[in-house]
Amino acid sequence: MFGYSAERRIERQLISDYEALIAELAAALTSANCALAVALAGIPDQIRGFGPVKLQSIAAAKAMESKILSDFRNRASMGNQHDGDRDIVDLSPLRLSYCARGSR
Repeated sequence: MFGYSAERRIERQLISDYEALIAELAAALTSANCALAVALAGIPDQIRGFGPVKLQSIAAAKAMESKILSDFRNRASMGNQHDGDRDIVDLSPLRLSYCARGSR
């Protein structure tokens, strides 16, 4: 019974969504969008809580994912033609030092 609750179904969907996201990131990863890919991969760490708290956390994470994923896709389609010093979405809370930025 517990595994069939709405919250558990949402959690299973989040796993499927994450697997699809990682596959997309891996297929389109470039030096121009690496920082965005790292930020996107880390978004699930923002999901916390139980019940209504978790649902709010999921909504906030999905909104952030949507914004960053749009920027990721734009940079992937632009190739290396990008402004390496400017993020359309503020990544400062999510930035990790895995990716070299621009030509630095």
